[in-house]
Amino acid sequence: MVILNSFDLRPLYLQVVDVFVGKIVSRQWAPGQFLPSEADISREFSLSIGTVRRAFDVLDGFGVIDRSAGRWTMLHDVRSERFLSRLSAVRSADGKRVDGVMDVTHVALGTADAEIAGDLRIPMHAVVLVSHRRRRHDGRVFATEVAQSPLSPDAAIADEAALREVAARRWFGHGLAVRAVERLSVEAAKSSDRAIGVAAGEPILLLRQVIFGHDGRPLERRVARCYLGHDLVYEV
Repeated sequence: MVILNSFDLRPLYLQVVDVFVGKIVSRQWAPGQFLPSEADISREFSLSIGTVRRAFDVLDGFGVIDRSAGRWTMLHDVRSERFLSRLSAVRSADGKRVDGVMDVTHVALGTADAEIAGDLRIPMHAVVLVSHRRRRHDGRVFATEVAQSPLSPDAAIADEAALREVAARRWFGHGLAVRAVERLSVEAAKSSDRAIGVAAGEPILLLRQVIFGHDGRPLERRVARCYLGHDLVYEV
């Protein structure tokens, strides 16, 4: 039987979604795995098949699973670039969404100012993980970004190596990213933007993005400086 929070007033199927997401982020349900049938899960968890089906409908809406009616349900890899790219408005010349290959260049602990606290819905001056990154497409760095995220309760940070490990895990161990809210502006490149292959004074995109989890909680805040060049476009 699945154990649910008796103080949770949400519909039962949404609570079951939380249980399923827990299995996904903990890798109890592995990427590429064919999941048990709705009937099998309803028996295992002592739930109605209708409740299980509605929970799977939510995961399907998030793009987490691939369903073949009446035959099988397969889990996508929620950590793959292909899956994460669905949150990106940047596209390649052939129309595919591009999240880019991400390299973490520096990590540190910081504190949330008013803007960060508002975006992440955390108290002012709360400790956050700050990650400096570069994103590459076809070998070219097209974006540099600074990201802040709340520290997960189980984050054990003893030294720089541990900090980098937490930065690499990001939200994957405790949340499922399902949507992004983004603000776009244009500004002139600075001399420090040479990493993205653009001269000072040339126009670049400034992308401010907040990534949200399946339960509506902000998982990460990013500010990216982006030069699309001739091989990428931004889809408004």
